[in-house]
Amino acid sequence: MTHDRARCHGCGLTLPATRLVPRCPAARDDDDIDHVLRPQLGALPDVATIDAGELNPFIAYRELLLVTRLQADDDAARLETLRRLDRAIEQASGRGFRRTPLGRQPALARALALDVELWIKDETAGVGGSHKARHLMGLLLHQYMSRGTSASSPASRPRLAIASCGNAALAAATLAHAVRWPLSVFVPPDAAPDILAHLRRLGADIQLCPRERDLPGDPCVRAFAEAVDQGALPFTVQGPFNGLCTDGGQTLAYELVDQLAHEPGAPALDLLFVQVGGGALACSVYDGLRHALAAGLGNLRRLPRICVVQPERAHPLVRAYEQFAVDVGDRVGPAAQAPRDPRARADWLRSDAIRPITRALLGEISRARGRYMRAWRPAPTSLARGILDDETYDWYGVLTGMLETGGFPLLARESTLTRARDAGREHVETTIPVSYTGAAGLAGLLTAHERGLLRAGERAGVLFTGGGS
Repeated sequence: MTHDRARCHGCGLTLPATRLVPRCPAARDDDDIDHVLRPQLGALPDVATIDAGELNPFIAYRELLLVTRLQADDDAARLETLRRLDRAIEQASGRGFRRTPLGRQPALARALALDVELWIKDETAGVGGSHKARHLMGLLLHQYMSRGTSASSPASRPRLAIASCGNAALAAATLAHAVRWPLSVFVPPDAAPDILAHLRRLGADIQLCPRERDLPGDPCVRAFAEAVDQGALPFTVQGPFNGLCTDGGQTLAYELVDQLAHEPGAPALDLLFVQVGGGALACSVYDGLRHALAAGLGNLRRLPRICVVQPERAHPLVRAYEQFAVDVGDRVGPAAQAPRDPRARADWLRSDAIRPITRALLGEISRARGRYMRAWRPAPTSLARGILDDETYDWYGVLTGMLETGGFPLLARESTLTRARDAGREHVETTIPVSYTGAAGLAGLLTAHERGLLRAGERAGVLFTGGGS
């Protein structure tokens, strides 16, 4: 564990795990560098030490999470902390952290006329009703594992802060309420009334942030950043503000690999469709799958293509990917331009002839953030409101995941988002109250099908990330 660390993929600054901070200390607002501290594990564990029968993913995969490896030398104390926190969360919210369901969905595939083997992992059954609590639990554990928070009184703790209008806010408030930690939530004025009411019941301090006409970017994020500058702890799923947000999210990938390994024939996914707003989920899934492959978890032999999905009306990540592909083509020259077909282009970008150029450019773009990642204007609107981030904050990690796995981005029309949500609610083997945002990965799969990007008989995975309207 001595080589565990966090490294900023923008400036290269490296911090040992024992000196982790949320944000890269070298970050400056005007340097055009994408400062994000990405967790990096040293020696990977023997998979025999992973308790595949343990239902709590943070306990089962504690040897594969940077924050829980901080107490690896005293596993009894580590387990006591994990179980105590989980009991508090379960008592406060009615559910603790448990593996979420994964299942093959032939009825849904037939209803949508998909000639693929469809698998869905249902995160609506998680703490707070989505996957977001996984990310935030990692941040909470860092406080307990490294800073002696368990011995401090709630009144002495610095306030937590998050910018969100939906599931991330609910997850943050659920965890904060369970451990009696004060939380400020920065939300837009048109946030759903039922969400605001739930946040109030959980004791969150709600700060309404109206959009300012002449300023690009999310006003909630600006107000949140000001609170962090004034001493609040960034309890967020946005990597530039807290790079550890991807650590706990990796439990989803570890579960996915383990669950598939225990299915008859141990099927392997060919494609995994992941909806992207701020990007922490896709980053977590990619990093978790990489670690699972390296550790031999579930006898994983290869990574699926990670295909990301954004709404047609607002897609800053897809815009960044397109710019990257154009820049690679410019370096190659007119004799070998990128194919138009998204799947063929993805294979071209990682082909033996082009990969050196792709990787060289990938090593440069984190120091030219403004060319690739800019706030979406005008203010975006979509049914999939939970992935309407003005920027894809963890864009670089998601882009890397696509390029390394042969994945590609997809734009979902509003009609496709509706079709995916309605079909997801009606045709799954067990009832899942999935939302438009939660079903956006399925909308991406439908888009790929409509564009002829799938191959008959392939295995495709989809994440239902949250419930609600």
